[in-house]
Amino acid sequence: MVLEVRHLRVIDAIREKGSVSAAARHLHVTQPAVSHALKELEQRLGVELFRRDKQMEATFEGKHLLKTAARVLGELERVEDELDQFRQGNRGVIRIATQCYTSYNWLPPLLKRFGARYPDIRLEIVAEATSDPEGALLDHRLDLAIMTQRPTSAAVTTEPLFEDEFVAILPPGHPLAGRAYLQAEDFADQHLINHGPPDTTTVYRKVLGPAGVDPRSTSVIPLTEAIIQMVKAGIGISVMARWLVAPEIDKGELVAVRVTRKGLMRQWYIATLRQRADS
Repeated sequence: MVLEVRHLRVIDAIREKGSVSAAARHLHVTQPAVSHALKELEQRLGVELFRRDKQMEATFEGKHLLKTAARVLGELERVEDELDQFRQGNRGVIRIATQCYTSYNWLPPLLKRFGARYPDIRLEIVAEATSDPEGALLDHRLDLAIMTQRPTSAAVTTEPLFEDEFVAILPPGHPLAGRAYLQAEDFADQHLINHGPPDTTTVYRKVLGPAGVDPRSTSVIPLTEAIIQMVKAGIGISVMARWLVAPEIDKGELVAVRVTRKGLMRQWYIATLRQRADS
């Protein structure tokens, strides 16, 4: 059998709305029409896609098909949007995301300059793709990602953009604040505050892990502003990009110390789907 777009739209609407009647209202068709389309699809495939309870819950087979439906419908929506932009005289849309939540504070002025130079191109920030930009590229929910790690899929290609430096941030007067640089062993008796789980952070992957050093204790705080305030209060220390805390360093509210003699550098990349790299 050949799957039709109308079938994918029906099961996606049922998943989103939770019932056949709600899906029908969402699609602006009758309830029998949705029921018939679902029954027809299940008969063609020979599997049950939803359990008929109070809430329509996708079966294992249904969840598998819904993943494909999301990708196909997302790509169709993207193409329709692009064609609509062409029809209106615009020249397209670029959907972007970065792999670091805190990167968005430098995007607005960049977008403003880009908009002045390319007024016919609309840029969309897809913030929900921040946690997995590679997956969003592969699912065609992004056109461009700014990443700090090379992608694992051969379908994604990258170009290096720039490096930034990670530094330890400490409150003034901290015993380590006067050091020229910190080594892995200096973290052993410290409370380290991270943006994410230890194994996902740059300082663990590049410095602490290889040296077999664990801090005395750790906290995971996903908000940069909260980490800065906790370090100021003397609750712990952290490691983050120098540019993130430049204002606090300039005002003397925090002290930045290099991590290792050579410094802890992070490479940024621009990533696109290989098949669309020349777009």
